[in-house]
Amino acid sequence: MKRDQIIDTVAKLFKEQGFHNTSIRDISQQVGLKGGALYYHIKSKEDALFKIAYTGMSSYVAKLEKIIETDDNPKIKLKNYIGSHIDDYYSDFYRTAVTTLEFKTFSGNYQKQYNEKRALSEFHLRTILKEGMEKEEFRQGDIKLMSFAIFGILNWIAIWYDPEGEWGPNKLKKEFTKIILSGIEK
Repeated sequence: MKRDQIIDTVAKLFKEQGFHNTSIRDISQQVGLKGGALYYHIKSKEDALFKIAYTGMSSYVAKLEKIIETDDNPKIKLKNYIGSHIDDYYSDFYRTAVTTLEFKTFSGNYQKQYNEKRALSEFHLRTILKEGMEKEEFRQGDIKLMSFAIFGILNWIAIWYDPEGEWGPNKLKKEFTKIILSGIEK
């Protein structure tokens, strides 16, 4: 089994059982590797979680930076921000859900590195909101609270979404964009 396949399997286990309820033995049994063979790919459960979350967050932030750098108006940037978030859940549900749900599990340097990337994601959303207010496309309000509300809507997908279910990414993008914009448009 290749490293990416192992990480995908670990992400699914963490989503289904939770980080703390998943043992190295569970991982070993699921991927079919024991002892040193497993540790060649992951140093520990926390290392596996970090690989899942940091890689996912790094990719996400890179997409957001492209959105921010465009000349699009703030509404389009926000729509694209929402779309990018939903696309990540749709294309890689388990990794994205675990990143959302288990990030507080990190300790030490893992926490520091992850939080730096996560802060960039929040900064980019707040930049869009600030720009929208300055251009009078969004109502005036507390940018930090607005961003928390938007994150709440988007990150809750990790709890209830079923990638095999009735709602695909286009439906989610359309509905969530309407909901969010109706709350902040001027």
